[in-house]
Parts: sequence; C-alpha cells; structure tokens
Amino acid sequence: LTSALAVAVGTVIVGQTIYAATNEHVGEYGTLKAIGMSDAALAAVVVGQGIIAGGVGSVPGSALGVLVVKVIRSHGLEAVLDPGLIGVTLLGALLTCGLAAAGSVRRVLRLEPALVFRT
Repeated sequence: LTSALAVAVGTVIVGQTIYAATNEHVGEYGTLKAIGMSDAALAAVVVGQGIIAGGVGSVPGSALGVLVVKVIRSHGLEAVLDPGLIGVTLLGALLTCGLAAAGSVRRVLRLEPALVFRT
C-alpha cells in the first residue's frame, strides 16, 4: 500500500512538473510544430523530459538507499537491497515518469502552430 501511494504521489508530482515546463515553453513547441516537426517527435521530447526528471531523482535516491543500507549493517542490523531490486525500482520510476508526461503530450499535440504568430 505504501509503495502504491508513493508511485501515485510521484506520478502526480512529476506530471505537474512536466506540465508546468511544457506550458512555460508552449511558444517553442508551437514554433517547432509550425516549421514541420512531427507530432511523434514532439511527444518524444516531452516524454524524454519526464524520463530525465525521473533519472535525476532516482539515481541519487538509489545511491542514498545503498548508503543507508551500509549504515544499518554497520550497526549490526540486517538490511537487504540487492542490485536487482535497485534496477527494477529505477526502471519503474522511469516508466512512471514517462507515463506522467502523457498529459503534457496531449497539450502539445493539441497546440495550434499559428498561435505563436498571433500578437
């Protein structure tokens, strides 16, 4: 239950962050669309931003997790964090962040290219 809640909260936070970044650069996306960039390429850019955001958070978080396990073990307690679990967690986080960008992808795909030329 805690893991599901963490995934849900993380998805919402990353989704809001990517959506804000997309809205901040809507003019640039409109320009790219106006000069002929395909919808698939625009969607790949937005999803790529989500994956980068996931990596920026997940890699240091995983490193911190490894450090915490070492500290716990140094105090004579048992803790398990194997590389397979770290890999699955990183993959899950990147997938979740990519999916969180879906709302922003819809915003970019519905964008009217002529919008950037209006004053």
